[in-house]
Order: sequence, then structure tokens, then C-alpha cells
Amino acid sequence: RTDYAPLLWHEAAHEWWGNAITCKDIADMWMHEAFATYAEALMVECSLGKDAAVEYLNNQKDGVQNREPIIGVYNVNHIFYDIGDMYSKGSLMLNTFRAVLNSDTLWFNLLKDIQQQFRYQTLSSDELVAYICKRSGKDYTWFFDQYLKYASLPTLEIALKKQGSSLQVKYRWQADVPGFRMPVKVSLSPDRFGFIYPTSDWKMITLKQMNEDDFEVDEKHFYIQVNEA
Repeated sequence: RTDYAPLLWHEAAHEWWGNAITCKDIADMWMHEAFATYAEALMVECSLGKDAAVEYLNNQKDGVQNREPIIGVYNVNHIFYDIGDMYSKGSLMLNTFRAVLNSDTLWFNLLKDIQQQFRYQTLSSDELVAYICKRSGKDYTWFFDQYLKYASLPTLEIALKKQGSSLQVKYRWQADVPGFRMPVKVSLSPDRFGFIYPTSDWKMITLKQMNEDDFEVDEKHFYIQVNEA
């Protein structure tokens, strides 16, 4: 029966994420469960295409609580807490990071290289994140700290103002991590998404031939909160 398929894909993925590489502390069990949950969406993508996978991923949002950080408390066998977010929120975090990288070649090579680098080893979140930064050539510690070490999602604050035939857009991040600077895609024209690069300070862009109804944040690929001021 097809309704068993995601469970089979999830558990099969644990041969890589959980068995081939294993967390040193159960507080970092997201390394098993987030990647295995994300593997479900990858199988949907392989079988039915990327649009179906995006829909599958966004359905995972219903399971996110955002009450506690994904990473638990170290050195105390901290498993007796709400662990659901390490599955669904962790999977959505990985898909968001894929969108941030904006290179599927780099993303899938990175997944393979993690397995090669740490095969048959135990590792910590910090070691995994350090490797991801080294392998990608950029510091993404701020990204993983926000999604793994804090309960709240980063919030993109938006202020829209119509000026003639153009739309003035002000934007900034509200996040727990100092220096949070995730690029995110928004409507740069009525039919085209493109990147903006918010920081914690207000920035502004003027979009020609745009109305407020034309403007959209790409929340299908970026798991964030959006607040319009």
C-alpha cells in the first residue's frame, strides 16, 4: 500500500543517517531524524517531481510545535521532551538550507560528502555544521544556530508602500541569533522570484510596475515567519 511508502523510505534512510553516522549525544538526534524525514521528500521528488516534493514538505509544517529547540540538553540523556520538531522542523530546515545554497549540485554533493567524511563515526551538531561551512566555503553557523538552538523561527518583517507605478519594500530579519542574514526569495516582478539579502537592519528596494498584491515571499521553499508591518 502506498501509504506505507514514506515510513519505509524514512526507516531505510536511517542506514545512512543514524547507522552509518551517529550522533554522540542523544540531544543531537536531529541528525538521524531530520535527514531521514527529509529523505521522504527526496523520494517523492524522484518519483513524482519537485512540485510534489515541495507540497509534501509543506505538509510537514502541521507537525511543528516550535515550543523547544530542536537540540536538546547535552550530557543528561535528554530524550523526554517534545521530540517531534527534530523530524518535521528539521526536515524543513534542510530544505530551507537547500534553497539558501541555490545549487542542487552543491547540495547533493554535500549530502554525499558528509557520509564519506563521517562514515562509521559519531559526531556532534557543531562538528557537522563546521564541516558544512568548510565544504560550502561559507559560514552558515548563524543559520543552523537559529533553527537548531532556538524554538522560534526567524521572522522576516516587511513594510510595503505604493509609490506611483512602483512598490517600495522595506525588510529586515528579527531573529535570536546576532548577525542572522539569510537570503530569501521574494517577488521582484509579478511573475519572478529573486533573492533579497536582509539583515537585522532595515533595507529598502523599489520594484517597478508592482502592486502590493503582486508581492509575495517564497514561503514554499523557506521555512520562516513573515510579518507585514
